[in-house]
Amino acid sequence: MGVYPATLRISAQDEEIPRSAQFNSTNDKLFTISQNGLFCVWDLKTLQKVYLKQLLSPTKFMIVCKNTPRIIIALENEIQVFKNKDPFLQENKYYQKYATSILQMKMSDNEKFLAVAVAPQSD
Repeated sequence: MGVYPATLRISAQDEEIPRSAQFNSTNDKLFTISQNGLFCVWDLKTLQKVYLKQLLSPTKFMIVCKNTPRIIIALENEIQVFKNKDPFLQENKYYQKYATSILQMKMSDNEKFLAVAVAPQSD
C-alpha cells in the first residue's frame, strides 16, 4: 500500500470557480486563480489568505515558476506577471496584450521561454 501526500482543501466562501492551484518551490505558499480572475495567495503555515487581487478578465492559465520568482497569468487576451514574493506586485515590464484570445500557454523546463498560442485574427 502506497503513501499518499497530504490533501489540502481550501474552499471558497464566494461564488468563484477555481481555475488553477499551484504551490511555490518551497511549498509554503499556495497560489489560486478563479475563472473570473480572482487571484489569491495562501500561507500554508497559517492557512490564511495573504494576498487577494481581482483581475478584470476571465482567466485561462496560471504558471508558478519554480526557478524564478514569478507567477504568470494568462487572461482572455493578455499576460500578467506577478512577483512570487511578498508583496506580490504586478511586474508591468512583462505585460503583454494580444488582439485575439489566448488558447494555450506553456513554459519551458528551464523557464527561459514562454510559448503563447493565440486564436487567428478574423478578417
